[in-house]
Amino acid sequence: MMDLKLLSCLGMMVCILFGVDIYIALGVAAVIGLSALGVDGVTLLAEKFIQGLDHFPLLAIPLFILAGHLMASGGIARRLVNVLMLALGRVPGGLGHVTMLSTFALSGVSGSASADTAAIGAVTIPEMRRHKYPMPFAAAVTASAGATGHLLPPSIDLIIVGVVSNVSVAAMFLAGVFPAIFNLATMLVLTTIMAMLYRFPKVDIDRSVWLGTLIDGLPALGMPVIILGGIRAGLFTPTEAAGVAVLYSAMVGLFIYREIDFGKIPTLMVDACRSTGAVLFVIAMASAMSFYFTFEQVPADIAHFIKEHATSTVSFLLWVNVVFLLVGMVMDALPALIVLMPILVPLAESYGLHPLHFCIIVLANVGLSFIHPPVGLCLYIASAISKAPLGKVMLWITPFVLVLALNIVLLALFPEVTLWLPRIAGKM
Repeated sequence: MMDLKLLSCLGMMVCILFGVDIYIALGVAAVIGLSALGVDGVTLLAEKFIQGLDHFPLLAIPLFILAGHLMASGGIARRLVNVLMLALGRVPGGLGHVTMLSTFALSGVSGSASADTAAIGAVTIPEMRRHKYPMPFAAAVTASAGATGHLLPPSIDLIIVGVVSNVSVAAMFLAGVFPAIFNLATMLVLTTIMAMLYRFPKVDIDRSVWLGTLIDGLPALGMPVIILGGIRAGLFTPTEAAGVAVLYSAMVGLFIYREIDFGKIPTLMVDACRSTGAVLFVIAMASAMSFYFTFEQVPADIAHFIKEHATSTVSFLLWVNVVFLLVGMVMDALPALIVLMPILVPLAESYGLHPLHFCIIVLANVGLSFIHPPVGLCLYIASAISKAPLGKVMLWITPFVLVLALNIVLLALFPEVTLWLPRIAGKM
């Protein structure tokens, strides 16, 4: 059996090395493993495929992805950038701040770090090029912004981890707010320091357009307020909030900004289906692989290894972060979350950690995988938009990676940053 487990993992790694899509690589690993259980591996794969998607909170994912496409095409993302330019254009590194804050605001409703990076980067990176910012810095700050906001509700990662860890998704949403704000604040400070060191130019704003730009941006600013405010006030669940996000972004794009028409809606829905399919295929295949690995006690072996070497809560967290950091270097972190979190969460509780606190620490670690190779999707997207060499972008992004890593340590040391809001909201 040990040989077959190795063969299953080897099959997945070979697929990844040859550039095969991650969901196919996961499927290959699952079929190899499931076939050894004395049944038809493909039939069992189909059964576990469906079971992996049979969770009501996952319904929010396609809706939030559709909302993200509607916002990008309907002018909401661009107007968020324009409003922030009014306030921050004259600040050192102002365009970097605009990128950070725009992505942060958009991540609250699109739910996808890569979608945020693409939508905001397409607007802010050309603007930074026009104002003579170094393109490797423009790509680095845009990619870092995508990795900063994934803790902010309604991030898809928060939904998935809540489902697989048997933790309330509403509580996960609230637990992620302050850590996300803390990440954002430290990134803004770092951007300011880098701008002052390298003397990045400031942006002059025509004051005559202030009022018009602000009024034009009000519907865009209302999006995160309505969605997050509605969840916080108990007006709708996170899944219902996804439907509200789609309706609001469609109404704004169709009738207020008029940048999309009814003829474009089918195209946007097809694009959203493609994006949704990519995410849900990974979830489904990872669930099938998770079943096989659980049957073979692989997560238990990993948990046993961590428990054997972790002599305290601090060393336990260190080992968990090392595991996810290493996994993030060779594959997308999402399958690892689905496979490992159900067994690591009870183990974390045995070390005295609250499940919400532990889940947010792990997700903060996952954010690093968005911006370091070889799987750093936000890094690749920002580098492609800026046309900056990846090697130079990696040099500029190193300070952001170090600051985010330090933030993980601080979040681990101060659990109230994570737990205070869910506690006062009565979600614990």
